[in-house]
Amino acid sequence: MIEKNRAEKLTRFQARRRAPRAGAFTLIEIICVIMILSAVVSISYPSMTSYYHRQQLSSCALEINSELSAARSLSIGRVENMTYGVIFERNSGYRTMAFKSGVRITGENYSNGEISKIYGEKRSLKPGVKISNFDGGIKEDFFLVIFRGDGVATADAVNFPLPDNISTIFLTSDNAPGESKITISKTTGISMIE
Repeated sequence: MIEKNRAEKLTRFQARRRAPRAGAFTLIEIICVIMILSAVVSISYPSMTSYYHRQQLSSCALEINSELSAARSLSIGRVENMTYGVIFERNSGYRTMAFKSGVRITGENYSNGEISKIYGEKRSLKPGVKISNFDGGIKEDFFLVIFRGDGVATADAVNFPLPDNISTIFLTSDNAPGESKITISKTTGISMIE
């Protein structure tokens, strides 16, 4: 009888010892999971960062297109009897400005308080995104896209048409391949993202 009890206890002990514990992982299982996760992250990280930077580039293009459209609408609506345009600066900033109607705007007088005023706040491009028009032939630190009362985009607010080097605004990113283009129609002034 004692032998039988001892045998039963030993069998129960061995069964308990061999039975897996619920909710516990072995060190080897944890190491395998960590290795698999690190492999997945290392493979997907470059494409995730590239996607993020492409989205930043697209977002900047949408914001600039919106700013151009708003300036055109303000000019057509003759808000405060002014002409509106967007000034783009070499340091990747841009803003809408209001100009006295009928006055020719040049690089020398665009900031003259008697004929121009700032409309709205200055905006900046996302980090790493730049206007690459400045890399290709624009010598000044800025360029203007001004809309006449009929909505046509000009470089001087009167009749000088947009030059080719600013009728398409090119945005590039230091961190992502490709570019975004915002093309401004020389006849209608409507801007579109390509």
